[in-house]
Amino acid sequence: MTCSLNISVHVSGHGHWSYDSPTGPDHWGGVCKTGLRQSPIDIQAADLDFEPMPRIHFVNYAHRGPIKVENNGHTVMVSGFDKWGDKRPYIYGGGLDAEYELEQYHFHWAQNDSGSEHTLATLHYPVEIHLVHKKRGLVEGDKLGVDGIAVVGIFGALGNNPGPLADIEQSLRAVTTNGKSTSQDGYQPMPILPDDLETFYRYDGSLTTPGCDEAVVWTIMSKYVSITPQQLNLLRQVRFASGRIGENVRPTQPLNGRRIKFRPSNYSFQYNVASSIFAPSFYYMLSQLF
Repeated sequence: MTCSLNISVHVSGHGHWSYDSPTGPDHWGGVCKTGLRQSPIDIQAADLDFEPMPRIHFVNYAHRGPIKVENNGHTVMVSGFDKWGDKRPYIYGGGLDAEYELEQYHFHWAQNDSGSEHTLATLHYPVEIHLVHKKRGLVEGDKLGVDGIAVVGIFGALGNNPGPLADIEQSLRAVTTNGKSTSQDGYQPMPILPDDLETFYRYDGSLTTPGCDEAVVWTIMSKYVSITPQQLNLLRQVRFASGRIGENVRPTQPLNGRRIKFRPSNYSFQYNVASSIFAPSFYYMLSQLF
């Protein structure tokens, strides 16, 4: 399958769609229904292959620049990085075969604590952040192939640390209504990254919204970032194009024979893969019980 570069995500051109029936995920057509490499997925230990890949490098994430924060009717999206010139954030390494430039990032959440699209052993986090990068050199109209997009998925867990949303919290308050947007200067994306950049999962998949293009190299970070209850509640006040306060979570999709690469921070083959994959999720979920 080939598709052209268009990764603003949640754009028009795929007909009316939503996360609610009768235009919700069960009714999305095209590749969303027929594709064999769809996302998100559930990450299970039995589907992992230990892979001592190099670490992934996040370049220029410590720089500051202007951003646009927008409610596009399906999510809250942070963009504008293409205007940062030679300070534009990008990633390389970690098994990627090229450099990928940051286009935008956006959020997925729900009215309960099952807001992440990807799951670990069927367990959700309250929030998932998608950092969407395009392969350097691609321009509008180019064919994406199977690896034109690299998305870094980061789970958000409830905590007392203000975390990555602190720097855009005021902008979030300004865009709770569908179609609203605001600009912000001096923004630094580094805080959106987890402390541990060494441990991650890698698989080939798709965009999680129509048209579900199967052109994505997914990197799911093992370590989560902190989201305060107040920040989560702010996301939950966002109104979508349907007019309701909703959720924007696509259900997990079949692997269809795909394998998931796991890159632990410890290269030792004595590393307990099964326990390490579930440790962050297990300890977080356990903490929510008490």
